[in-house]
Amino acid sequence: DPSRFTQQEINHLRAKIITHELLTRHRHLLDALQIELLEGFKARAKEPKYRPTDREIFQILNLGKKVHRRIYRDRKKVQALRTA
Repeated sequence: DPSRFTQQEINHLRAKIITHELLTRHRHLLDALQIELLEGFKARAKEPKYRPTDREIFQILNLGKKVHRRIYRDRKKVQALRTA
C-alpha cells in the first residue's frame, strides 16, 4: 500500500534510483567528487540498517536535478542548431 510509505522513505528510494541512473547513464557529466559522493551513498545504502539523513538524500536529489537541467539545456542547444 503506497500510503504506508513516509516521505523520508519515498525520498530515499528516489535517491537510490537517481544514484543508479547518474552512475550508469550520466557518469561522463560528473566530476570526481560527485562520483565519490554517489558511490559512497550507493555502498552505504546496501547495508540493511542504513538510514540516510535528509541532508544526504537531498544532496543526491539536488545533484540529479543539476545534471538533468544540464542535459535539458544541451538538448535545447542542439535543437536550436538543427533548426537554424
